[in-house]
Amino acid sequence: MALIRSPRVARARAASAVCVTWFVAAVVATSGCELDDLEDSAALEAGVGNEPGEANSFANRDARLFWDSFETGGWNAQLDKGRTGGSIDVGPVWWQSQMQSQDSGAVLHDPGRARHGEHYMRFKWYRSRYRAAGISENTSKKAHLWAPRERYTTAARWYRFSLWFDEFGGPDSFPEIVAQWHGVPDAGNASSPPEQRETFRVPPLSVTHEGGRLVVKGYFAPERWNCVRRADDGIDDFCRVESSFAPFAIGPARNQVHNGYYRWIDFVFRVQFDCCGGAGRLEIWRHDVGDGGGYAKVADVTDISLGFNDAFAPFFGVGIYKFQGDSDHYKREVFVDNVKIGNERAVFADMK
Repeated sequence: MALIRSPRVARARAASAVCVTWFVAAVVATSGCELDDLEDSAALEAGVGNEPGEANSFANRDARLFWDSFETGGWNAQLDKGRTGGSIDVGPVWWQSQMQSQDSGAVLHDPGRARHGEHYMRFKWYRSRYRAAGISENTSKKAHLWAPRERYTTAARWYRFSLWFDEFGGPDSFPEIVAQWHGVPDAGNASSPPEQRETFRVPPLSVTHEGGRLVVKGYFAPERWNCVRRADDGIDDFCRVESSFAPFAIGPARNQVHNGYYRWIDFVFRVQFDCCGGAGRLEIWRHDVGDGGGYAKVADVTDISLGFNDAFAPFFGVGIYKFQGDSDHYKREVFVDNVKIGNERAVFADMK
């Protein structure tokens, strides 16, 4: 697999610009989510995003921001949108859930197949339940968990997660995002002029399941108000979003079959967002479990502008996002385990 490196980008940083530095995985070609609660989550600062009852796997405890391997037997979100089957009130606190159906988010107990511990998460999406009654259209496109958010920071962040696609996760002519780092618009308030009320945009970084491959896309926007409404009619006046790099694949979505099942794929992302100055960086490692090898670095994209000029940093989400609301198949599934987020003090060994 080729190592991707970007050409140097001119570092013409506007002196007055407040720029975001961050990282992301997953591809999308739509303006994304309707996450309307924009209050800052205190989950990171409070330290509630820690896997309970286990030895700390981070070499440096101060490096850990969030960790969930679903050993509590469910998922715990501060804010639930859509259905809540599988939701519990204990364990690491995700910021938000968006679940299309009652069985869109289920934690399964299977010590022989879990990537870490004895449990793992199954995300499920049904084509027939797109635009189902009782939930928003946006949530009807998703089986998704969103990690805690934090204020804008220029520091690098680390992300680690394992993915596994079964027979309902094969190639599909309708792509789906399986991991993303989503921006938080500077929405203003009712008294703010329309040009200072941003709407949601494409994720600045995403990983998309596209034609049997996993494809990474990145975007940036240096303008302070880069996607605003013309008026209160909700119609976007402009969305100035540019590609950070040409989309690239990080390998097939499926690992090889063993004992009748596809195997896990481990990913580690190190992301540094920089919306304006060309100092961003994206590093990605991949490990196909059972192939006899270890982690291989599959991307190192340097000297890029990545992310949006927002007050909040992009936040991580994982699961299924069928942004076109359609599929060749009646349902889609993806399995996820051992999600970690590390701060700038983390090292690669903390994420494995």
